[in-house]
Amino acid sequence: MGLASTDAQKAQAMRFIGSRKRAAETGKQPIADPEIVLDTELDLQKRTFKVVRARVASASEATLASIDSVLELQLEAAAPPLQAVDDAQQAGEPAADPTEAAADRLQALCGTFVSLNSLPAGLAGAAVMQEVYSLGYAVRVAASNIPGWKGTVAGRPLPLPATEDLLAVLGDLFGDAGAAKKKGVKNAAKSKSKSPPKRHKAKAK
Repeated sequence: MGLASTDAQKAQAMRFIGSRKRAAETGKQPIADPEIVLDTELDLQKRTFKVVRARVASASEATLASIDSVLELQLEAAAPPLQAVDDAQQAGEPAADPTEAAADRLQALCGTFVSLNSLPAGLAGAAVMQEVYSLGYAVRVAASNIPGWKGTVAGRPLPLPATEDLLAVLGDLFGDAGAAKKKGVKNAAKSKSKSPPKRHKAKAK
């Protein structure tokens, strides 16, 4: 867990995330092999990087959240890894074509991308997906060469200190703290609506 500074924080984070995944697997709309995805905001002009939300997602959605994973799959679908071909040739066996399986996975992933973004199916949606991830990679390369970045997670500056309440940070990312705050505001409003206690004036002797 990259946000954790101490072993205790890491243990807390792993338990928190584990409970979220288990809840997703057994919820009203179960998610098989759930993963945690972080939603971020990048501002090149201000040189700020913000981790604003965390959510439980399917394996396909988690793959789509990773530029490297998508680009690697695209490369794998385009050409078989040389190592796999060499190993097959040395064993005297016909080289299997891994591009077929990779192409199937890429097609399924493209279908998920198109569905999530309400894009047209077919080659048009695939072209948009290719453009989005190529642009994303270019932006990341450009950002890595710009000094002076400042990052935040759930509104807190990075890196987090060892004294930071990591469970509170995770709660904010998953939206738990918002509900707690609303509940606190509601309770406060109730307490304000009550009539103030009567004050007894002291009688002059």
